[in-house]
Amino acid sequence: MKRYKWIPTLIALLTIAQMQAQQQANVPRLVVVITVDQLRSDYLQHFGRVLGTKGLKRLMQEGIYSPRIEFEFPNVEKSSAIATLFTGSNPKSHGIVFSTLYSDKRELGLPVGRSILQDSAYMGNYTEDSYSPKALLASTVSDELAIASRMQSRIYSIAPDPETAIIGAGHAGNGAFWLDDKTGVWASTTYFNDMPYFIESYNQESSFAKKADNLSWSPLQPIAAYDAFPYTLDEFPFQYTFPQNDKDRFAKLKSTPLVNTEITNIAKLLIDQYELGTKKIPDYLNINYYAGKYLPGYSKEYSLEIQDLYARLDLEIEELLYHIDKKIGLQNALICLTGTGYNSSDGEIPESSRVLKGEFYPDRCVALLNMYLMILYGQEPWVTGYHNQQIFLNRPLIEEKKLSLEEFQKKAAEFVIQFSGVQDVTTSNLLFQGNTNDQRNHFREGMHKSVVGDIQIELEPGWSISYEKAKNNCIRHNAVLAPFILWGAGTHPQTLNRPVQAVEIAPTLTYILRIRPPNACEETPLREFIYPN
Repeated sequence: MKRYKWIPTLIALLTIAQMQAQQQANVPRLVVVITVDQLRSDYLQHFGRVLGTKGLKRLMQEGIYSPRIEFEFPNVEKSSAIATLFTGSNPKSHGIVFSTLYSDKRELGLPVGRSILQDSAYMGNYTEDSYSPKALLASTVSDELAIASRMQSRIYSIAPDPETAIIGAGHAGNGAFWLDDKTGVWASTTYFNDMPYFIESYNQESSFAKKADNLSWSPLQPIAAYDAFPYTLDEFPFQYTFPQNDKDRFAKLKSTPLVNTEITNIAKLLIDQYELGTKKIPDYLNINYYAGKYLPGYSKEYSLEIQDLYARLDLEIEELLYHIDKKIGLQNALICLTGTGYNSSDGEIPESSRVLKGEFYPDRCVALLNMYLMILYGQEPWVTGYHNQQIFLNRPLIEEKKLSLEEFQKKAAEFVIQFSGVQDVTTSNLLFQGNTNDQRNHFREGMHKSVVGDIQIELEPGWSISYEKAKNNCIRHNAVLAPFILWGAGTHPQTLNRPVQAVEIAPTLTYILRIRPPNACEETPLREFIYPN
């Protein structure tokens, strides 16, 4: 019998070729990173009755799913969360500690911080405001993709607000787009190259500015379907309109599910007009949706509105997946969906509940602290203000008087800790130079030396940060269940039985893309992706 010695070699070559083809196929042509502001895993479970099977449930069931993302620093909010997710590092490295920075500007008696991304070196497109990613001090996943592709990858970012859109695009993105609060149209910054004609056309024909008069938000499904909360006292259909005489109507629209429809519309336009995902080099699209309460500060909890928002968000995800599949095939895409790890809870506590609570007044604290420091150091304006649970001292004055900043901060901290409702206080000197402990390390991860205040305050749970004319959110120390989903590019259905660290997500995406991780990232990719079951 004649033996064909070449057959084993041919089989081996075919096997290697098949493996290489499979590996190449697992490199996505389009990466879609969906961040949903304040998305909660527990709500995805509680509201399952109003969710379909082709949107959020599909991603949860067919991808790698974890119901909990963990952040390693306190006071998480959307900009610090987004920057952490995209850089694989914490604020101490990437510099985005909060959406706004301390400013002495005030409106209606309340402090108004300027955007952390404000940059007068660049003009705005369809907005009076000026922004750039200059304050973002680390590279992002999209930056590393741009470098690896020698700027051939097309990188775009869409969000309701400028900070999230710009951070999502990174330093090397082609474009970042957001909805302007004042005009209701899609805006951008001249830092990026692209303000495409089709978005300008959309502004002129279909933006909030053109259709707000005729928009309304009412329940999508029968009221009986919204039965997740037995505490919902209002069982009557709601309806919100946005008339022209309401100067805040565009900001209000951005806290409804109607903004998510706008986001999807622009995402589909970008995919179509730029033919994203149609070439060998991967493209990148960041999309930010909203899943918080209607109107921050609105006291209505356990509402029909939040259930309706999730039902409508699910339809947006379904529509987006359908559009990607129609244009390039979902097998060529990687979908990463995450929450932002926090929730704005402004619900009022009834007096009759007898639950312990209190109000911390920053203005009073600052005034009394300044009086105390005057007694110690003389009649001077020693305290400049308060922002984001931080007190800012007059450092130029302290330096001019040749006083020890370390000692000055210590005296101030000793005074502030005596206020009712203050649970813990630390100083920037202790955070960056002094002895550390677990609590200070927790603070340290969320601070950057360039923007840190002198005194950091942690309030007791249940206390509200209050001003004379308005209230801020009630302090809660609960861990918010925020999901992480990775779907496509060779993933297999798997529910993770451990929390996913927020800093693990960026290196996982770069691992899939076969590029280096962001320059401040010290974590490794998800072990469940590298070693699937």
